[in-house]
Amino acid sequence: TLGPSRAAVALSPDNKTLATLNQQGEAVFWDLPSGTRKAGFKAGQIGQYISMAFTADGNYLVFPLSRTVVVWDVRANQQHQ
Repeated sequence: TLGPSRAAVALSPDNKTLATLNQQGEAVFWDLPSGTRKAGFKAGQIGQYISMAFTADGNYLVFPLSRTVVVWDVRANQQHQ
């Protein structure tokens, strides 16, 4: 058997971007009006519990990674320093 699949999704505040994150740490940003993939990145190994959320302005995606929290800059498509 393949076993359970864990994933998280987050909808941007403007309802135009959907972020998906799977157990392997692969994240994808989807443009909802067109249904196309906007960007993606490999975050690394995600723990047992997956959750994520956009900030209120939609500029950052926040999610746990190992024993830290990642803040991803959506516009620059890179980790915020």
